[in-house]
Amino acid sequence: AINRLDRREYAIKKIFLEPEEVPRERGENISMAKSKLAKMQNEKLRREVVTISRMTHKNIVRYYQAWVEDPPRIEEEEDVEEKKRR
Repeated sequence: AINRLDRREYAIKKIFLEPEEVPRERGENISMAKSKLAKMQNEKLRREVVTISRMTHKNIVRYYQAWVEDPPRIEEEEDVEEKKRR
């Protein structure tokens, strides 16, 4: 992706985190298991970010930053898709 401010090209790795709070269902044990698994997966991804941020090597892409975003609402996604078609 090209940064709008500095006009440099950057690699972006987009990762979707699992929702950690699962709505309660009839099988509460299943919900708790899904929630625990999601937390474990998300923690693994966070550890990856920390590990990559500490790396400096000529054959590894330099790390700049990481952030978490809320998923866009359905209406916002439709607006973005409409703008792309123009």
